[in-house]
Amino acid sequence: CENKAKFAKCKTVEVFSGKGGLTCQLRISGLDATAVDWKGNRHKTVAETINLDLTKTTDQERLRKIIFDKLVVYVHFGPPCGTYSRAREKPLSATHHGPPPLRTDENPYGISGLKGVDLARVESANKLVHFMGECVPALVAEGKYFTIENPWRSIMW
Repeated sequence: CENKAKFAKCKTVEVFSGKGGLTCQLRISGLDATAVDWKGNRHKTVAETINLDLTKTTDQERLRKIIFDKLVVYVHFGPPCGTYSRAREKPLSATHHGPPPLRTDENPYGISGLKGVDLARVESANKLVHFMGECVPALVAEGKYFTIENPWRSIMW
């Protein structure tokens, strides 16, 4: 969007938006910004948010229609990092180890033996990251800009 008239027509999308802080700032900058998260988002949002469950194919298709709109120039992904975090590898103190690791470099899709809530969280995060991984090459092919927010040492990479 080289000139101001075009700039006003540019759209941006913040996926896995949490509270929607980036969306809010992009709107302040004059861009048409859309926040997307799921209805179970625990954050108090600062931007109106479209609620989609991106573990479901139907909602993935809805998001594809949003991000591949011809006016969308930039998409930001802030995928949930809790199951990918290396912080789970570090003890909190000499006696308290905090939550156990759910993934390793050798087992990035989840360690064997996971059950219950941990298994569900890992499987859900796998679906989200896989979907994001499908979208990125298509965004590149369309000439759209994107960013992915996650620590450099995340097991996600």
